[in-house]
Amino acid sequence: DAKKDKKSILFLGIGGNSLLNKILNSTQMLYSKNNKYDLVEIDPYMIKVAKEYFFFKETPNTTIHIKDARLFINELVQNQQKNKYDIIFHDIYESNYLIPYETITVEALEKIKYLLNDNGILAINVNSHISGIKSNYLQQICKQLNTVFPVIKVYPLIPDDPERYQNIIIVGLKNNNKINKTFTDKLKDFEMNITVPNNIIPCLLFHEVNMVDSQSKTCHLSKY
Repeated sequence: DAKKDKKSILFLGIGGNSLLNKILNSTQMLYSKNNKYDLVEIDPYMIKVAKEYFFFKETPNTTIHIKDARLFINELVQNQQKNKYDIIFHDIYESNYLIPYETITVEALEKIKYLLNDNGILAINVNSHISGIKSNYLQQICKQLNTVFPVIKVYPLIPDDPERYQNIIIVGLKNNNKINKTFTDKLKDFEMNITVPNNIIPCLLFHEVNMVDSQSKTCHLSKY
């Protein structure tokens, strides 16, 4: 029934609305008038751009939050909003196309996991290479997720060209015996037959206590 199929979905960052459009409009893989969508964007100008140039439309089941994504997550956790979402999409970038560290530290991912229901999924949009010497960034993000989520899956946009710089969706499953098939079945054709890349580089996990400025010796994430 409609109530059973109702999903609560969180988007962290909408930018130009590209991921949102692909998921909710182009493929219609998850759009339903019964669903509830929370959209978090730190820059109100990006909402304007999405509406004017990327066909973003607000609907009665859509709530926009103009807020820093990490602070939004913190507030939900502080208010004990456990098991709030079925799916959380992470589509946040800095100017250099890297994900802001404060949203992918182990501590941040643990909070995101807390917000997911038992059958919940985190999907992170990453710009990287799948393999080769330039795949280090993908490997780092995979390692971060695999520390918190028992199963991760990698879905590149162009799986036949692994050394090409491209959009890659990394999915973390909260429980390895419960998979949200509505979402993963739609991505099945793109799935890489790997969990964490075998050639993962030796690298430190991103912990908030590690994010210390070498000059001032102060933590960049103290506000979080």
